[in-house]
Amino acid sequence: ELQRSHGEEVAAETLTDGLRVLMDVGDHNCAAITEVDLALLTIDDDPESAERRLFTALKMSEAVGNLSTMARSLEMFAKLAVRAGQLARAASLFAAAEPVRAASGRLDDRNSSADRQPEFDLARDQLSPESYQSAWDAGAGMTSAEAVELALAALR
Repeated sequence: ELQRSHGEEVAAETLTDGLRVLMDVGDHNCAAITEVDLALLTIDDDPESAERRLFTALKMSEAVGNLSTMARSLEMFAKLAVRAGQLARAASLFAAAEPVRAASGRLDDRNSSADRQPEFDLARDQLSPESYQSAWDAGAGMTSAEAVELALAALR
């Protein structure tokens, strides 16, 4: 909403200021959410920065048990994988996010669905049905720890 009303730059500055406060007071739960929001703002223009923010968000959300933010982070890593041409990895990450989101109790996350849809569709449509299903099944069968490992593997 802030991005729509005041522009991306103001939204990024406001979120960054808020992130500093959250870190200062030790609120890693809200800080992880803010990191994902900042990653979403930068994913088009600076995917490396988005990746670093998602790494931080994923590790923080894992540490505090915020499954909803973990799922959203996994989906954002999947978006980056699509953009890097790693379509099977993306399909696995999208699938791995589903049970994490289900465990969080937030099955109807409209923001996340809208954020992921273009890349989700691209991964599904560009892979053969067999490759897509194989990658999806692999991701759906992962534990949350395995999904985090897959997401972070590209950073190593």
